[in-house]
Amino acid sequence: MKKGMAVLFAVILMTSTAACQKDAGEEIQKRYQEMESYTAVVDLTVTGNKGAREYQLSQSFRRPEHYRTEILKPEHLKGTVSVIDEEKVWFRTQGAPAIELERSSTELPFDVMSVADFFDAYFALGEPEIELTEKQAILQIPFEDGSQELQLNLKTWMPECLRVFDGEEKERCRLDFVDFVLDAKVADGVFVP
Repeated sequence: MKKGMAVLFAVILMTSTAACQKDAGEEIQKRYQEMESYTAVVDLTVTGNKGAREYQLSQSFRRPEHYRTEILKPEHLKGTVSVIDEEKVWFRTQGAPAIELERSSTELPFDVMSVADFFDAYFALGEPEIELTEKQAILQIPFEDGSQELQLNLKTWMPECLRVFDGEEKERCRLDFVDFVLDAKVADGVFVP
């Protein structure tokens, strides 16, 4: 009898976990599959051979491929801006004129700091598994020589943390979202370098 109860409990637990994952997957798809824009303020930590460096950035994104990042902190880099407008890339430092750069053909097929690019790659995987904790849905995507992980708050479904790992599973980049506005109204002028 005890063995039968244990098996029944295991089946119920597996069924409820699968149902929760399905519900989470539907919620994520509803919110992010057709995402047109977002704005965010993020605390960025980049870890390299010389240790960790910390920054604060503002991000603006609008489809099809308009993306702007501006450094807010540290003070000596404040005002440094990069703008991607489809195939063109500009870079400007603290009031200097914008410089047009050539896009590298060796870069990853997506921007590792972009929530939009994360979801494009995530949905391209088909129906990947979602890890659910008490407070978060954790999504992962592999790429050549590494992976990415996005943590969503289960109450708001907004990004809390985006992490990038190298091929040895060492965290190289971490974006902690201070503020995230989904489908924000982003004016054309934001993407002018």
